[in-house]
Amino acid sequence: MEFIKILRFFEKKFFLFFKFSIIFILFTNILFSQNKLLTYQELKESKQYFSIVDAIDFENEVFVLNLENKKIVNISQIIFLYFKNLQWLKLGKNKIKFIPKEIENLQNLQNLNLWNNQIESLPKEIGELKNLETLFLLDNKLELLPSES
Repeated sequence: MEFIKILRFFEKKFFLFFKFSIIFILFTNILFSQNKLLTYQELKESKQYFSIVDAIDFENEVFVLNLENKKIVNISQIIFLYFKNLQWLKLGKNKIKFIPKEIENLQNLQNLNLWNNQIESLPKEIGELKNLETLFLLDNKLELLPSES
């Protein structure tokens, strides 16, 4: 009889521990999910970051990075390494000549604005962006799009 009481005691404790562990896992997955794609309306209404310096402390919360009209020549590798949740990257009206192949690291990217730059070619890795819906390339020096391999 005493053994059954002890067993039930541990069963209750284990059940509570298990229950709270599941809740914690679900909570952290919701908070830090890298797969939640926002709608176009949600993206338009979400906070825009206008510099990498301002955004770096909030890397998991950066969905829109607006670096338009900043006289950028080379795209910082920081964007590809830190902003995994990035869904809208605005790089229009700069002096960018090429897009690094590391663009493929931005798997949640839905909108990529590259208009009014000096881009001559795109890397084939841009085709790996499975969530990309909009690619603005107007006013560049592109002659060919990358071929599929």
